[in-house]
Order: sequence, then structure tokens, then C-alpha cells
Amino acid sequence: MADQTTMTGGNGRRNPSKAVVHSVADLAHDIATLAELQAKLAAVDLRDTASKAMRSCVKLGAGLALMLAALPVILMGVAYLLVDAGLSTWLAFLLTGVGAAGLAAVIAFVATTQLRHSFEAFQRSREEFVKNLQWVKGVLVERGEFVPPGSC
Repeated sequence: MADQTTMTGGNGRRNPSKAVVHSVADLAHDIATLAELQAKLAAVDLRDTASKAMRSCVKLGAGLALMLAALPVILMGVAYLLVDAGLSTWLAFLLTGVGAAGLAAVIAFVATTQLRHSFEAFQRSREEFVKNLQWVKGVLVERGEFVPPGSC
């Protein structure tokens, strides 16, 4: 009797609708779990990004405040130093202004580069979302449960 087929009840056929419902429920649970994990990862990335951006903004603000406070005094001192070195007053002030503008451009470039890099944390969320989406598509195709819209 070991070689006899086991009956699943009733007329010997399994109830396919229960199997489909069970598979869809499992899939829905997996998708809900992935969505929850994706949301948690996005929250962590947001905290990381905000922290990095805040540090860069504080540095930029502190640098700008200090520069604004000290800049007129320093620039006038440099210009008068150049006047004492033999340059005409107008040329000394012009060279001082151009040098200050160049230094300000370098500082602004460094600060904006750091600020731009602070948003790279969301790359992690994007990559994980793409992987999860590919997994869901693969499971739907593998289980044969994918029903294109409008085919019902």
C-alpha cells in the first residue's frame, strides 16, 4: 500500500483556489516586510544625510560669519601694507580685493563640494529598492501568479 496515491479529500483534487490564496498571502506578507525594511533604511539614510548636511552648513555658516567680521579689517591692512611696499593706493586695494575674491571662491567651492557629498547616503536606499523590486518581479514570474492588468 506504500505505492498508493494519497487522496486530498473530496473528489481527489486539491483546491487550487486555496493554494493561490495562500501563495498570494505569502507574497503580500513578503512585500509588506520588504516595504517596512525599505522605509527603515530610508529613515536611517535621511538621518545620516541630515547629519552630514547640518555639519557642512554649520561649517559654512561659521566660516562666512568669521570672514564677514574680519574681512574689512584684514583687507584694509593688506592694502595699506602694499601701499607701504611702494604700490599706488588704487593698485594695492585692487590687488587685495581680487585676492580676497579668489580666496572666497575657493572656500565656497570646498563647502559646496562637501554639501553635495552629504546627500550620497540615499544611494544605499535606491540600490536596495531596485534589488527589492527585482526580487518581487522574479517571485511573481516564478510563481506564475502575475496577472497583467486588464486580463481578468
